[in-house]
Amino acid sequence: MSEVKIEDASECKRKRSSNWLEEDKMLLKQLIKEKVAVIENKNTDTNTNNKKKKAWSGIEESFNNMCQGSKRTLTQLKSQWMVAKINAKKEVSQHRKELNRTGGGPQPPPLELTENDIAVWLPEDIHTYIHTYFRIS
Repeated sequence: MSEVKIEDASECKRKRSSNWLEEDKMLLKQLIKEKVAVIENKNTDTNTNNKKKKAWSGIEESFNNMCQGSKRTLTQLKSQWMVAKINAKKEVSQHRKELNRTGGGPQPPPLELTENDIAVWLPEDIHTYIHTYFRIS
């Protein structure tokens, strides 16, 4: 039998980066908001991909010049953007779930979306339309 040598565990683990500051998350959202049409374009042709790369490079440079925390790589910025989109989708989905819940009681307050919410920037990806049923008494 061949033995598998296990190296020092500290060498195998990747280095963990520092946590994101709320200010840095807001800064990333602001920078992406300016270029969201390019970044979230679903086309994958060469010209569109080049525009996306250029937009992300500009965001990376601007972010690292203006951030209050540690500098971030392009991969870290894209990953944080993906997490922000997922959280926005979860928030809208949770609200829709609350509206459709049965059991009586007062209806939850409407979802207040502002121009700074990701759900407003990405209406094709995050469906905020909620169908209401009217009952005739």
